[in-house]
Formats: sequence, C-alpha cells, structure tokens
Amino acid sequence: MEEVTTQRGKVLKKPNLINQYNKFMAGVDHSDQMLGYYSCEHKTLIWYKKLAIHIFQIMLLNSFHLYKKGTGNRKSYYEFRLKVIEKLLGPPPQDPIPTIKLQHLPEYCPKGDNGKAKRRRCNVCWSDGQKRKDSVYYCPQCPGGPGLCLTPCFRLFHIAK
Repeated sequence: MEEVTTQRGKVLKKPNLINQYNKFMAGVDHSDQMLGYYSCEHKTLIWYKKLAIHIFQIMLLNSFHLYKKGTGNRKSYYEFRLKVIEKLLGPPPQDPIPTIKLQHLPEYCPKGDNGKAKRRRCNVCWSDGQKRKDSVYYCPQCPGGPGLCLTPCFRLFHIAK
C-alpha cells in the first residue's frame, strides 16, 4: 500500500497495483479520449471496415502527436485533421466544368404517316466518319433540329458548341 495525496490535500492509501496502472495507462486513456472526439466508426459497418477506419484514425492521431512534438505548433487536433483532408483532396479544379448554356433537352422525332417516329442521322457519329447511325432523338432548341444519339452524342454535341 502506498500513501497518495488527492487534489484536495487528503491523504489516502492505495494498493501499488492501482498506482502503477494509473501511472502507465494515462497515455492510453488520453489517446482513447482523443480518438473519441471525432470518431468515424459506425455500428452498421462490417468489422474489417471498422478496423481499417480505426487504424487510419490511430495513424492520424500519432501523426498529430509527432507534428506537435516536431514543430511545437499549438494547432488543435480538429485543425490538423482539416489540413490533412485539404492536402489529400488537393486544390479544386481551375477550369469550371462546361455546362449547357440553355436548357437543351432531347425529344423524340415527330411521328410520320405510319405512326412511328421518323429517324434522323446522328450529327456526331456522321461527323466522326463512323458508319451511318440513325436516332429517334433530336434537339429542338438547336437550329436545324439535329438528330443525335442519346448517349454520349447529345452531351458531346452541346459541349463542342
């Protein structure tokens, strides 16, 4: 038994085993506490996914401790995680993704005398020199109402404009 003074100045006797446990497990308890702040683990995940996420979180926490020890920076764990995420994702793309200026939507070609939709030659397939390909779709908003395959020609035709 060892005599221990509490925070309020009271002297207590504790078994040696408890003192040793508190002395050597303090770091583990602190790590568990830090992992619990921003936990990503869910009960519904399969065990190996939980394990992988837990290992990744431990690696992130260990790198945070090494970062603090090496740089002396007082950055919080939350800020550190955000910086790591920003670096992993990289900068956003500089060129905006081209969008169709007006809402061009494909429509079925008008029906002929026999009640079936008339077919039109696909402008994209034809301009690429492919074998003639007819489509039942066209773009009524474009001049001349060009016939276009639904995928991928409709999108390619409007981006190339």
